Amino acid sequence: MIHVRSPHMMDGYWEDSEQTAEVLRDGWLDTRDVGFLDEQGMLHLVGRSRDVIMVNGEVCHAGAIEQVLASHPLVAQAFAVGAPDPMTGEAIHAFIVPAGGEPPDENELRELVGKHLSVNSQPKTIVLVVGVPVTEAGKPDKRALLTAAAPYQLSRDQPH
Repeated sequence: MIHVRSPHMMDGYWEDSEQTAEVLRDGWLDTRDVGFLDEQGMLHLVGRSRDVIMVNGEVCHAGAIEQVLASHPLVAQAFAVGAPDPMTGEAIHAFIVPAGGEPPDENELRELVGKHLSVNSQPKTIVLVVGVPVTEAGKPDKRALLTAAAPYQLSRDQPH
């Protein structure tokens, strides 16, 4: 979770004390972003704390899944998206931008997620992509990824 503090921070949400109380605590603002600092002190955003996928009734955080997948040496970027699934309620679909050269092994990536997170957090599908569409705000457009890959995913679904 990323928290920030500044003399120029907001006072709260307009006429929404409940949401204000959720994000402002002890002078800190919870940005609702998930990230990490690298060895050089650079902040990397990996997702949103409220970006959750419900698999078999379990709350699976997309940001945590993306962080684990991106820790693999053959992965440059990773994105996790939930989509309706008749067996599990929702299923996790991962999109991987390879770090170059050899693509990562799908089963190895699933095992990596299972080692660090729950079995339900393992992606049902893993699709290799060369780039990621972005929204007008410049953020990764996960819905566009899911929409573009839907026909491919249906033919590559893997059981949990």
